[in-house]
Amino acid sequence: MRILKPNWVSHEGRPLFSVDIHPDGSRFAIGGQGDDSGKVTIWNMAPVKNEEDEMNENIPKLLCQMDNHLACVNCVRWSCGGKYLATGGDDKLIMIWQMARIMGAAAVFGGNNSKLNVEQWRCVNTLRGHSGDVLDLAWSPDDSFLASGSVDNTITIWNAQRFPDVVTVLKGHSGMVKGITWDPVGKYLASQSDDKTLKVWRTSDWQQESEVTEPFAECSGTTHVLRLSWSPDGHYVVSAHAMNNAGPVAKILERDGWKMRMDFVGHRKAITCVRFNPKLFVKKIGEESSRPKQYSCCAIGSRDRSLSVWLTSLKRPLVVMHDLFNHSIMDVSWSDSGFQLLVCSWDGSVAYADFTAEELGRPMTEEEKEKFHKQVYGISINSSKTNLASAIIENPEMLKIQQRHAMKQQTLANTNKPPAPPPPLIPSGTPTKQDSSAMNGSTPMKSPSYSLTSPVTRSPIDPVNVLEKQVETRTKDGRRRITPLLVSTMEVSDSPVPFGGSSAAISPPGNSNPSGASQVSNSIPATSQNLVALDSRIGENATTGFTSKSKDKTPERAEILAVKPVSATMKPITATKPTSTPTTTVSSTSASTTATTIAVKRKSDTPTSSQSKRARKDGSSSGSKSAGGSSNSKQREDRTDQEESVDASLHVRHSVAIPYPTPQKNLTVQIKGNGGEPALTLDLENNLANQGPRAHILKCSAAGKPLWETVIISPGIALAGNRQVVSVACENRSIDMFSSTGRKILPSMVLDSPASILQCSRHYVMLVTSSGGVFVWDTKRVAAVLKNESVLPLLSGPDVTITRASISERGFPIITLSNHASYSLDTSVGAWVQLIYADDLLAVNSDHQSVAPSQDPLQAKGPLAQLQGQSSRIGRQSSRVFRSNTGRQQSATAVHLENQLSSCVALGSGKEYYFWLTTYVRYLSQAGFEPRLREVCEELLGPPHRTIGAQDKSVNWNPTILGHQKRNLLRELLPHIGTNIRLQRLFTEFREQLDALNVR
Repeated sequence: MRILKPNWVSHEGRPLFSVDIHPDGSRFAIGGQGDDSGKVTIWNMAPVKNEEDEMNENIPKLLCQMDNHLACVNCVRWSCGGKYLATGGDDKLIMIWQMARIMGAAAVFGGNNSKLNVEQWRCVNTLRGHSGDVLDLAWSPDDSFLASGSVDNTITIWNAQRFPDVVTVLKGHSGMVKGITWDPVGKYLASQSDDKTLKVWRTSDWQQESEVTEPFAECSGTTHVLRLSWSPDGHYVVSAHAMNNAGPVAKILERDGWKMRMDFVGHRKAITCVRFNPKLFVKKIGEESSRPKQYSCCAIGSRDRSLSVWLTSLKRPLVVMHDLFNHSIMDVSWSDSGFQLLVCSWDGSVAYADFTAEELGRPMTEEEKEKFHKQVYGISINSSKTNLASAIIENPEMLKIQQRHAMKQQTLANTNKPPAPPPPLIPSGTPTKQDSSAMNGSTPMKSPSYSLTSPVTRSPIDPVNVLEKQVETRTKDGRRRITPLLVSTMEVSDSPVPFGGSSAAISPPGNSNPSGASQVSNSIPATSQNLVALDSRIGENATTGFTSKSKDKTPERAEILAVKPVSATMKPITATKPTSTPTTTVSSTSASTTATTIAVKRKSDTPTSSQSKRARKDGSSSGSKSAGGSSNSKQREDRTDQEESVDASLHVRHSVAIPYPTPQKNLTVQIKGNGGEPALTLDLENNLANQGPRAHILKCSAAGKPLWETVIISPGIALAGNRQVVSVACENRSIDMFSSTGRKILPSMVLDSPASILQCSRHYVMLVTSSGGVFVWDTKRVAAVLKNESVLPLLSGPDVTITRASISERGFPIITLSNHASYSLDTSVGAWVQLIYADDLLAVNSDHQSVAPSQDPLQAKGPLAQLQGQSSRIGRQSSRVFRSNTGRQQSATAVHLENQLSSCVALGSGKEYYFWLTTYVRYLSQAGFEPRLREVCEELLGPPHRTIGAQDKSVNWNPTILGHQKRNLLRELLPHIGTNIRLQRLFTEFREQLDALNVR
């Protein structure tokens, strides 16, 4: 045994709180206090192990120094595969580091030229979620998870395959969590806290398995950390500070029954850290022993400044080192070989101990240890995933679903497999891996300069389409706002190369790729590109005014004939100034894609200078527009969406809430044909003579052939129609409705103010008056759906305008404002229901794209998608912004999906409801939100074990929703729930109830 204290390993005398040896034994990291910040340094292990390397000036000692933490670093931990380094500190942050591909000596930031960063390490992820100092970190044995304990009394489990996603947050402790450790087979997680408890958690459902309190009842919170450890055979958990007969001990918790009957004694003060050797050892104990005995090795550090090393086969410690430091021992780390030990102290120094096989025994190989785990536990960490370690599939249907899901995931992984990394960089003049002495750095290097063994072949990087990926929004005043997008990519290597070697010495035990997984999750799935294109088309149509063309061939869904307002054609209630205009033509399009833009000016009638110029320009070129659409459509199509919205805006006094048009000589509406039917033309001829009785003629023709003709008394100011109903709003504040043959359906109805917006959709007619009243009539039932409901409460700001008005499938009005908010009035709740929110942070930060159904992207086509336009693409691009708090992002995503479902119900959109319900259930299943899933399943199942009949009339449950049978929906959604094995009980419960209902 050799003991060494390398005085050159330090943080200039400042405290050190953590040390960890890289799995390949080539380097080690220490963390502690720096100059007004936290400091992490990575050191070469060769000068520590070999005196010749230490004396050789050409072999660097310091490999890299990182000062990114804003406060003291409390813990550093290498991943089991050696690819990543995790650091946590008093700044509440956890940083994930990875070595960069480009190696070269560079001066340490803020230091002199005597300190060089020989290796370049980059922070590839920053995990934010704790509200207090991070005290301890632990990687799961297969690198699937990273656990962090904090002063905020919680343990956060991070998804190491997809940083910075949070798997769960364990909140059972009532005191600071100062230590965490994983079961070597991944079945449990143990934690120790200042609340005088040690808790064991199951990884299958993240619930508490056991709690131990008795040995810690007399303990005081005098230690900075309480780093417990799990033995490599899985039999024991050894705690940090505990008490036995008023003396400090390290208590041994047995896996079988979670009993504490033994302890490690001898230290005079509280025990701060325990660390088991990762190797299992085999050795003959005593002369009478005929066969080797298997045992573990454990190192214990204490506040009494001493270190003890124990073998579980011996009753007394193997060695005790007193007065090794001037202050408390803070952390202990074993090398993966099992014979090197590093210890750090509060006094800022590090000690190294080198053991021999005669002292510790023969280490078992990884194959032997894996075989032992399989014999004892039936599993090993290499044969199963951590989160499935204790799961047993209980249902055959669940097994089939899991198999299909695994095949899909494998196919996706093969499709998205990253290219091979470039050749590693090695120091020039150093021997290759074939020379074993080069692995520990015993061969001096000629110089600290670096070169390539072969030309670097960079992996292909997909070109970044900045225009497609940039996040662009518009402010309320119409200006563009673009969020900066980082287009450069940081190149990092798959795993660090042992110093002086040409390749990595070990391979990761699991498929740990946090950075790559994160990049994939943030990208837009290929299957959702059609959705983006669809949303883009809808968004463009929704903002091009009345001349927008839709591919929806349903004739009865199109027909708003409101004016393209120009200051010369609109007037307050008290003004009458008719002007002649050319004929206006409007194509029959979808009701939800037609629009009128109406602005509300609060202070004066006078438009802004730019709008006045636009109005004068339009007036000189095409004259005033009539109340049925727009003229000079070719010129309008050449304008941009922004120009269109400005051109269509109107400004009037607050006394006139919404401007209305003046009578025009001619109003014309074109209704496209469908299914071989000819196109129809509605033509209203207003007799604007100043003298004598005046009659106004409304005609309908097809291909120039008159079909019918009728007469109205007052000049018409707005015209709308389709193949089911034709409506005319008149100057005398009346409205007339006619059938498809010209028959008058209802008597003339007189309103309290002139009409500003008129629209027809199927057999519904909607009218918005200048005073803000909204009417909807059902001409089939000859009844009013809505009676003079005021839209004024929605116009909350001086610059808020109505940009779109349409009718939903249920016959309710849909109002879209210039701030991108949309509302619908639902009579069942008696209030305006918000469909789309202005500056919707939930939509922007939603992270549901990865679980959205990909088999049929057109399922999302409908009125809600048309209202939202390109918002789904913006959310896809902007979701990265909210990843600083993953738990909050999950909540935002769930609420956003719930809003989508509510909006689909309000709009009566059955296809979209199915699409968003599927997305919602898939997201809840992936996130493991069992209570919400259960509530959804119960609503779809209805009264349990009953058939819908006379006996169920008292039950307030409707078996259908938007044309879908609820129980059929549940049957289709259960396979999505079955993809999460933790939800198999929920899956089985509702599957059995559905089967029982079908039998009856």
